[in-house]
Amino acid sequence: MPTQQQIEYYRQKHQKFSTFKMKVSCLIGVVSNIVTAPFELVKVRSQLLQEGRRLHGYGAQRGVPSIRVFYEVIDSGVGLRGLFAGYDSLLIRGLWGSSWRTYFWCYFYNYYNQDPRRAPHLPVGTWASFLGGYCAGFITNPVDIVYNRQVADALYPKEMHRNYSSFVHGLTSVHAEGAIFRGAVASGISAGVSLSSMNYFYDYMKELLYFWFGPTQWLRPLVLIPTAILGTGLYLPFDNVKVRLHTMRSLPNGEMPYKGCFDAISKIVKYECQMNKLSNLFAFLNGFSAAFSKLYVSLLIGIYATDYAFQQNYKEGELWEGANVFYGPQKGMIPHDPDNNFEVNMHKTGEFTLPERRIFLKLGSDTYVSK
Repeated sequence: MPTQQQIEYYRQKHQKFSTFKMKVSCLIGVVSNIVTAPFELVKVRSQLLQEGRRLHGYGAQRGVPSIRVFYEVIDSGVGLRGLFAGYDSLLIRGLWGSSWRTYFWCYFYNYYNQDPRRAPHLPVGTWASFLGGYCAGFITNPVDIVYNRQVADALYPKEMHRNYSSFVHGLTSVHAEGAIFRGAVASGISAGVSLSSMNYFYDYMKELLYFWFGPTQWLRPLVLIPTAILGTGLYLPFDNVKVRLHTMRSLPNGEMPYKGCFDAISKIVKYECQMNKLSNLFAFLNGFSAAFSKLYVSLLIGIYATDYAFQQNYKEGELWEGANVFYGPQKGMIPHDPDNNFEVNMHKTGEFTLPERRIFLKLGSDTYVSK
C-alpha cells in the first residue's frame, strides 16, 4: 500500500492547482486566442446571421457558410485586420478564462479523484470536468459578452452600433446595463460540455490508435480531429444560445427576445428547426467549421505547450525505487521484500552479512551459492 506521503506527492505533481500550471495555461490561452481570433469572429457572425432563419434544406451544409463570412469581412475594406476585432477582449479572455478553467478543473478533479496514481472512472471524471468547465465559463461570461458585442457591431446599421472603444469601456457599459451575467448559464454549460466530452474520448482514441500505429509523431494530431468534432458538436448549440443572449436588444415593446437560456433553446427549435419547413436541428450548429478550426488549433497548441512545460513530470523523482516484474524460484532479489525468507534466515545465521547486493540461486533443497 502507498504511504500518505507518496499519495500527496503524486497529488501535488499531477492534480493540484499550482501557480506554474496557471502560468502555462495563461500562456496557452493568450496564444491560442490570438491565433484563432479569425475563426472565433467568423463563428460568432455566422451564428448571428442564422438567427430567425431556417436552413432551407435538410442537409447540415445549409445555413450561413463560414467561408463566405470570411471573404465578406476581407472584402468589406477592413482587410485581414477586420478578422481581429476585439483583440483586447481576447487577451483578457486568454488570461482570465484560462486561469480560472485551470483552477476549477484541478480543484474538482483533485476532489473527486482520491487516488492520484490512476484516472477516475468515466462518470466521475466527466462530472469533475463538467463542473470545472461550468464554473470557469460562468465567471468568464463578462469577458465573452464584451467580445461578442464588439464582433457583432459590423452586422448592424451604424446607428445601432455599441461602439465599444476598448474592453474596459465595454465592461462598464455592460455593467451599467445590468447584463454582466446575462447568458452565464449557457456560457457555463457550453464550457462544461466542451471539457467533459473531449477528456476521456481523447484518451480512449489515443490508446486505441496507439495499439495499431505505435508511437508515431502524427498520432495525437490525428486523434484530435474526431475529438474536436465531438467537442464542437456538443458545445456549439449552447454557445449559439450564449451569443444570442449576449447580443440581443430590446424589442419595440420593451421586452427582450429571449428570457433566458432555455427560453432561447425552445424558440430556436420552434422557429428555426421545424422539418416541415425544410429545416432541422442543425440550425444550432451554424458556424461549425469555424468553431471546429478554432478548437482544433487551440488543442494542438495546448498539447505541445504542455509537453514542453511539464516534461519533468515524465521523469521519476525521489520516490522511485527499483523493482522486478518477474522472478522465479530464487529469493533475495529485493532486500526489503517481506517474502524474502531466505536472505532473512541467512542473515540471522551469520553465514554472510548484507548490505552488499547479492542474487542467490537455488541449486538444491539445502544448497545455495551466491552469484
